[in-house]
Amino acid sequence: MPSDNIEYEIVDEPGAPMLGDLVAYWDVKRAGRLAPPRSAIDPVDIPRHLPHLFMLDVVDDGGDFRFRLIGTEIVQGLGRDSTGRRFSELFQEQPESLARLLARFTVVVHEKRPSFSRGRIFWHADKTHCSFAAVSVPLSEDGSTVNIILSELVLVRS
Repeated sequence: MPSDNIEYEIVDEPGAPMLGDLVAYWDVKRAGRLAPPRSAIDPVDIPRHLPHLFMLDVVDDGGDFRFRLIGTEIVQGLGRDSTGRRFSELFQEQPESLARLLARFTVVVHEKRPSFSRGRIFWHADKTHCSFAAVSVPLSEDGSTVNIILSELVLVRS
């Protein structure tokens, strides 16, 4: 787990089995391409993942991100539904948090590959959750530019 002074860290492997399952699904859907388009991701195929998923629209080549969709578990954990809102809007009063979030998701845009992370939960009311594991995978409409990021966030119980 990350040290107490950082909120998250990028890691090489999934911190929860569900995350590996989502990456395997993504890999099948990309069918040898850089990334699948959004239309290839069918919620019917991944029902147990839905409450833990969120999608981000890539704005200005990763200069900002907009929440396209947020699963119910994440909304409950954050205590708000930020669908349609940009990171820059949500974190305008917290420039350090904004910079860390932009850096976290820009990795997926520029490296065009899945990225795993884990960190401490500081926002969840249920204190039996103390950490999270997450994965973010690129989606691409044109086969070369990452325009959407699909992510799964799993709360890990102590």
